[in-house]
Amino acid sequence: MRKKSGSAMLLSMAVCLLLSACGGRGGEADAPPGGGMSQKLDEDGYTQNQHENALPRKGTAFGELEKKGEEDAILCNLPENVISWEGSIPICPDPVYDILYYTDNNGDDVIYAVKDGKTQIAAELPGTRLFCRNGLLYFLLGASLKTTVDGAKRGNILSYNPVDGEISVISDKVFESMIVYQDMIYCRAIGEEGRYGYTIEYWFYSFETGELTKQEDQNPISFIVDFSRYGGDFLAGIYGPYDRANPVEDIEQLIRAGADPAEIRIQTGLKLCRFDGSGGKPLETMMELTEQHYVKGDELIWSADEGVHIRNLASGKEEVRPFPVTHSGFILLDGRLYGDGSYMERADGRTAKCLSITPDYNLRQIQELYTDGTNVYAVANMAEPDSEREKRRLLRVEAVSMEESLPSVPDDIVIFWKEIMNIGEADPSFDEYEYIFWLTPLGDGRK
Repeated sequence: MRKKSGSAMLLSMAVCLLLSACGGRGGEADAPPGGGMSQKLDEDGYTQNQHENALPRKGTAFGELEKKGEEDAILCNLPENVISWEGSIPICPDPVYDILYYTDNNGDDVIYAVKDGKTQIAAELPGTRLFCRNGLLYFLLGASLKTTVDGAKRGNILSYNPVDGEISVISDKVFESMIVYQDMIYCRAIGEEGRYGYTIEYWFYSFETGELTKQEDQNPISFIVDFSRYGGDFLAGIYGPYDRANPVEDIEQLIRAGADPAEIRIQTGLKLCRFDGSGGKPLETMMELTEQHYVKGDELIWSADEGVHIRNLASGKEEVRPFPVTHSGFILLDGRLYGDGSYMERADGRTAKCLSITPDYNLRQIQELYTDGTNVYAVANMAEPDSEREKRRLLRVEAVSMEESLPSVPDDIVIFWKEIMNIGEADPSFDEYEYIFWLTPLGDGRK
C-alpha cells in the first residue's frame, strides 16, 4: 500500500465513486492437488480430500481467567495498528485477560497467545486482522494451503474464547477486510461485477442485535464513511459533482474513455458524522487524507509526502513532523516515530537512518509496522535459505545505538553488512546509520 496525492487521489476517488474495485476473482478450475491426479475443486477452491481432512474449529482452553484490566470504550485494537483497510493486523493486546495475540506466517499461519511470559498456540487456524473485545479474540479466517476449516471458509469472521477454547463463526458471509469496534464490526466485501469492475460493499454487524446489515447505496453519493472513529463519530469524505470547468487530466481521460461526467463524484472535504451520515461536523481546511491515517484520543494522525501530520480535532491545531514514510506505514510510540523504511525519529526530532538486521541476515524488506503499546513489531519479507522464494514473518523491533553496539559486533559481521548493502570499505555512507534495528522472532514457537 502506498499513499496517494494530487490527481492520482482524485482519479482513485472518481473510480471508487463509480463503484469500481481493483482486481478480480479467480474462476473455478480443475487442478492437481499434489498427488498428480486431478481432482474437482468446489466453488471455494477445495478438493474433497481437503474437506475430509478439515481443520477442527477448536482452540486452546486456558480455563478460568482472572480479569486484569479495562477496555477502551470504542476501540478493540490500538488505533495505530489500524491505519487502513489493507494490512494484516497480526497482533492485538487484550487488556481484559492480559494476553497478547499474534499470528506469524512461519510456515504454519496459526494464532499464538502470550500469557504470563509463555507462548503457546491459541487457535491452530490461519487468522488475519486481530481484534479483542470483552475477553474474546475476533479475526478474519485466512487462507490455508493445507486444507479447509470445519464449518467455516476463508473470509468468515470468527471469534475465539480463551476460557473454553470455543471458536464461533460470527457470520457466514465472506469479507476481504474488517475492523471491530465495541458496538459493531465494520466489514468490507467484494460485490457484483459492474461496468467499471467489481463493486465494494460495506456491511456492519451489530453486537447488540446480532444482525448483519449492508450499508445503503447512495444515488448520488454525498459521503463515504471512513474506518477511523472519533468517539461515536466516523471520519467521512464529503463528495460532490465533478466540475469540468476545473478539469483534472486523469478524470478527463476517464471521460474520453466513455465515462459519463454526470456519474463522477469527487471528494470536496472531510467531516465527522454518524455511520449513516447524520450529524456532521466539517473539518475546516481539510480536503482529503492519504490512505495511512488513524485517530487516537483527540488527534488525527496521517502521513504525507512532507511528513507525519498531527491535528488536534478539538482545537484544530496541526503540526507536521518531517519524516519519511514509504510502503505501508509508521508507528508513533512514546512520542517517537518509526518508519517502515528503517527510519527512526531521534530525541531532538531529526530523522535517524537505521540498519535493519535479522539473526539470519535474510531480511528483504519491512512491509508493515505494528505495536502492542510497549514494543514495535514489523511484518517483513524474508529470503528463504537456498531459495529465491520469500516468506513473511512477524518480528520484534529493537532500536540499538550503532555507536554503542558496533564495537561489540565481530569484524566479519560488519564486513557482511557492508557486502549486503554494497558499501565499499572506504564508503562513508556506512557511518550514516545511527541505529541498528534488531529484528527477532516473537515467542518460542510451538510448545
